[in-house]
Amino acid sequence: MKNDILARAVGGIDDALIEGAAAHPAAGRRRSLLLRWGTAAAALALVLGVVLAVPAVRKKIFSAPAAEYEFAAVRVYQYTVDSGQFSSYVPGRVIADGMVGEKIADVTVSAGWFGAQGERLTEEHARAEIYEIIGVPTGTAAALRFLDEVEAETTTRFYVILNPEADLSCVAEYVIPRETPADGGEVPE
Repeated sequence: MKNDILARAVGGIDDALIEGAAAHPAAGRRRSLLLRWGTAAAALALVLGVVLAVPAVRKKIFSAPAAEYEFAAVRVYQYTVDSGQFSSYVPGRVIADGMVGEKIADVTVSAGWFGAQGERLTEEHARAEIYEIIGVPTGTAAALRFLDEVEAETTTRFYVILNPEADLSCVAEYVIPRETPADGGEVPE
């Protein structure tokens, strides 16, 4: 009843209109439902608009076919020192800065992706530096730091490179285990 008094006081609304509105209480609920669904639809449209408008998001979601994901599971990124004492060394894991000693040499490195059968898929070259690892003979392992950015490496970390002919027991935690490719083929050397 207080609503009736308030409505008459505010606008001098006709009694017939007030009674008609009171007879149809579902009208307010319909409007409330429309407001809720309309808000949800607007939020969905906004999210979809952002996904489609931002190129990086769109590329990540829509561009790569399933075959590319399968291919990525069997390829590996490798790098090798181009020449000199460390050219036969193989990549190892990242090493903490505190384990790295004095600089030994400036080198160039060839890097790139290899497929499951050992075929080179990409190739790039970078400048790098070789450092000793504290307490490890350089004939066993050394640390490599890239000076140029390449696709899968950064210039802010040191990577262990290992002599495959040496006893690696003193640097076992830096050895990357050889894994069998998903297609069962041989692992590239």
